[in-house]
Amino acid sequence: MLEVPDSSIRAAVPLPDGWAWIPAGGTRIIVEQGGQRREIPKPSWFSNLTSLGASRDGTRLLYTGWGAATEDTLRLEEVPVTGGTPTVLASSFAERGSARFLSDGSALFTVWLEPESVTLYRVRGPGIVEAVGTVPHVAALFSVSDDLQRASLAWRDSQGDAWLYRVVKPN
Repeated sequence: MLEVPDSSIRAAVPLPDGWAWIPAGGTRIIVEQGGQRREIPKPSWFSNLTSLGASRDGTRLLYTGWGAATEDTLRLEEVPVTGGTPTVLASSFAERGSARFLSDGSALFTVWLEPESVTLYRVRGPGIVEAVGTVPHVAALFSVSDDLQRASLAWRDSQGDAWLYRVVKPN
């Protein structure tokens, strides 16, 4: 159990013997392991950090955030959990997005290029970006398994003042 003094957080991930999180405001990453707390400052390119992921072995962190210049570009970077120099992995124009590690150690960079159209990229290293595909359906929320074999999506279907939710399982 970890008691976080921040009143709200943007993202959090478990680590061996601890947690990492981005506090409200997105100005830094806080890592607490074994009772020791350290901060990884937001690189100057970013206006704020938005999502966080941790490698399976807990040695690396992925994070995304908006560019300070125009706030229309989402960048993906990786940094050792102990801190140090971050590595720029990828960037894209985006309405929103996130990233996380996949089971093979690569990163999944999920980007909404339009408000409800999600595109997936596998990132194997700095600038090594492979398009996985674009979901051919409106997607307000999207989740995919670590092996890219299963996915779920949600969308909003407004009918005046009524909302409809459906669970659809493909054959």
